[in-house]
Amino acid sequence: MTEKKTKSLKTNIVSIDVTPIYMNTDYKLDKKTKSKVIDVVKLFNHVNYGGNTTSNNSQVLELKYLSKLKEHLLKHVKTYAYEILCIQKDIEFYICQSWLNINKKDTKHHMHKHANSFISGTYYLQGDTPIFFSKQPDWMQNYEFEHTDYNIYNSITTRVKVKEGMCLLFPSNLAHGVDINMSDTSRVSLSFNVFFRGNLGADNKATRLTLK
Repeated sequence: MTEKKTKSLKTNIVSIDVTPIYMNTDYKLDKKTKSKVIDVVKLFNHVNYGGNTTSNNSQVLELKYLSKLKEHLLKHVKTYAYEILCIQKDIEFYICQSWLNINKKDTKHHMHKHANSFISGTYYLQGDTPIFFSKQPDWMQNYEFEHTDYNIYNSITTRVKVKEGMCLLFPSNLAHGVDINMSDTSRVSLSFNVFFRGNLGADNKATRLTLK
């Protein structure tokens, strides 16, 4: 739980609706590998709504020369799952799909979610156009208010500025997109979906589910 003291009264606010977005910047690809990766999406791709392109290969992290990057990303997936979300370690997490995206100048990535996935992530190879996340706070219900200021309790959209070497992880059902790239430098990213296997729930609660 997080607490926030108000300015006018001696009281505390406790947050119960928190969505963790994980960021790490401790790994960069060497120039040769980075160039090979970018060629994959330049040569074999399809165009999305918004003008950006995505690689036809949806298992990019299975390429042998990206084995160390895959290992690095899985390390952070485990940290996010086991240390931030505190999920028991008998649940195994694995990357089920991975693909490349290029946003050239004046293109964007439409807002979307990732179906059939639990955790989604992006690793940034080039460019710094922000990713944005959108989630209406539960307390707003179906109403639209004008606000005197914006904070974590009333903001619907949050933007995160990215940079080369950053790994970003978030729940797959969190809506997100990419602003229009105003730079002459193409924004290049590698996105991936994560699922899990193991035993969920308990027999005595009639919630047992085994995923292999």
